Amino acid sequence: MATGTASSLKIQTDLFIGGQFVKASDGATTPTMNPHTNTKIVYVAAAGKADVDKAVKAAEAAFPKWSSMAAADRGRILLRLADLIESRAEELATLEAPSDSSGRGDSCRSRRRSWAWSSFARVAGRGSRPRPG
Repeated sequence: MATGTASSLKIQTDLFIGGQFVKASDGATTPTMNPHTNTKIVYVAAAGKADVDKAVKAAEAAFPKWSSMAAADRGRILLRLADLIESRAEELATLEAPSDSSGRGDSCRSRRRSWAWSSFARVAGRGSRPRPG
């Protein structure tokens, strides 16, 4: 698990389309700004119409397989995603903190972790997270 500041972590800045990270088709980028200091954090790929069309086509192509999958199997995939998010929660919180408009940064990490996990768990069919002890 990575710790530190957002500037010390590798930040993925490309679009995720069809299971792959790709640059915007026209090469456009846009800055992600720190709302407290109004400074640039990083430039990220800016999706244009062609990128959106490509993403929609990829989603449409993936839908038949996903929708024909048993609900329990889809649930296991979503729970795995929730677990992966939780396993990297500190890194994700560090990356998000500079662009967090609440201004609370570190103090919101556990709330964010719980929200991410419970959101995927709810969709996956598990109402709440089992608590240890």
